Amino acid sequence: MTPHRLTRRLIFVLALLPFAGPSLAGDAPAKNLVGRWQLTELDGKAPPRFLQEKLLVLQEDGTIRTEDLKPASKSAVLDAAATAVQTGKWRLTDGRLFVSNSPWKDGAPVAVSPQTLSFERDPYISDNGKQSKTIYTRRP
Repeated sequence: MTPHRLTRRLIFVLALLPFAGPSLAGDAPAKNLVGRWQLTELDGKAPPRFLQEKLLVLQEDGTIRTEDLKPASKSAVLDAAATAVQTGKWRLTDGRLFVSNSPWKDGAPVAVSPQTLSFERDPYISDNGKQSKTIYTRRP
């Protein structure tokens, strides 16, 4: 293969990379994020019940959404929590989770193991504008 042809192939592959979402076969860390996650720790404490009843769902196609564990309630607080995330898009870049519908656009540093998802700065949850440290546990 000539150097010119190799360069053209490399440019073609690099041009496709921005469009390769989290379902890219070789992107193991992003694949580890795919699943249903329940908030189990918020700033070192148990989270409020209304947050425990929501799942954060990251799908292989790059969609992120919430899912209720309990049937809908008439509570205004629960209604607000239900609409907080709804549906957006996610991507993992350099160990940071970027979420299209997060109020913070600089990405959230994330650590993932088979059963836990940890954020130093959660992409959604904050306390008076300061992003919270959170831990989520994988759900079936």
